[in-house]
Amino acid sequence: MTKTIQFIIRHGKYRHLLFCRRIHQYTVSELFQPLHVRPKDAIVKEESTSLSQKLLVDCGVINCRSNGMFALLPLGQRVITKLMKVIDEEMKLVGAQKMLLPLLTSGQLWRATGRWESTGQELMKVQDRHNKDYVLSPTHEEAITNLVSEVYPLSHRQLPLSLYQITSKFRDEMKPRFVAGDCGNIGGSFSHEYHYQAAIGEDTLLLCEACGVSTNAELVTNSDDASCDKCGNHMTKTAGIEVGHTFLLGTKYSGPLKASYQNEKGKPELLQMGCYGLGVSRIMAATVEVLSQGDCIRWPWVLAPFKVCLISPKKGSKEASAVSWVAHLADVISSIPGFEDDVIVDDRDTLTIGKRVMKAKEAGYPLIIVVGKAACQDIPLFEVINTKNNDSQILSHKLLSGYLREISREQ
Repeated sequence: MTKTIQFIIRHGKYRHLLFCRRIHQYTVSELFQPLHVRPKDAIVKEESTSLSQKLLVDCGVINCRSNGMFALLPLGQRVITKLMKVIDEEMKLVGAQKMLLPLLTSGQLWRATGRWESTGQELMKVQDRHNKDYVLSPTHEEAITNLVSEVYPLSHRQLPLSLYQITSKFRDEMKPRFVAGDCGNIGGSFSHEYHYQAAIGEDTLLLCEACGVSTNAELVTNSDDASCDKCGNHMTKTAGIEVGHTFLLGTKYSGPLKASYQNEKGKPELLQMGCYGLGVSRIMAATVEVLSQGDCIRWPWVLAPFKVCLISPKKGSKEASAVSWVAHLADVISSIPGFEDDVIVDDRDTLTIGKRVMKAKEAGYPLIIVVGKAACQDIPLFEVINTKNNDSQILSHKLLSGYLREISREQ
């Protein structure tokens, strides 16, 4: 579905000119969304399939290509793009600068830091046609340290320097569903993990409900009867999905790779480094794992692939005459701040409205707007379903616009 938006220049030399821009309207019939239909008597191995993986695959958000390798389908890519936007906005607030490093890192750098041998079989090693060794980088500590050391001498006035990237990483893990933090491999004197509490999580956590201290059970000698080091209260066990990790690296990389800066006396001094990692695709999966129930995905508002699913009347039905409202509503909703480029129309008019509402709920669209029988009345009315609380309202065109504006302001 394509619509035309007109722009009129009202000031200046070309104030009488009219420009038209054609904008494509997203429709479910055109969406590449290969659904995975499981037979009712299918047996799913709990060990290999979490709720989030099942929902994301079944609803056509991701697609498993081989063990531990998933393709992001259009809906999944939209979620990841929105998540990266959130990360970029937060990183900007702390003065971090975004960049992008090559996926391949010289094997010489990994040998210099000792990780060529210590990482083991998880490291994906390749050679070019000149037999030079490279690493398909699981992390980029060597690469960024080498870059900073060679570009120019840093002054103490330029510190702290915060650089980050969002990219793919490569690691041949035994269980690639989640990545366990490995301070010994990345190095440094201190590390901190960030988890979502979830039953499917492969990390066992100890939590102190009295003072909020938490730790990984692997760091405690007797995790079954552990006491809090801070307040002495008993710590309870829970499972968690690790979505982030920070490391205080010190000079582990700046030392062997000779990355230094000029201190206040003009003398070279090794850089003190820290690094962190966020599992972007894992955050997506963890939100689905934590928020969803049954067969329906539940997205946070800011990550939903589309905020509104607009359902057209069934072809040949009594309400089919109201179909012209669909394009109009799509235009109006898309013009509301917070809903730009966030409306998809389920135009599969051979399916019943009920069937399409069910599919929209499964996909996790926060708002479903139905153009049904009530739209044929003298004063057209539309059903609005809020999937977060399963609330349903019948609203006029005017009230619908106000309702959406209010929701957008609340988010």
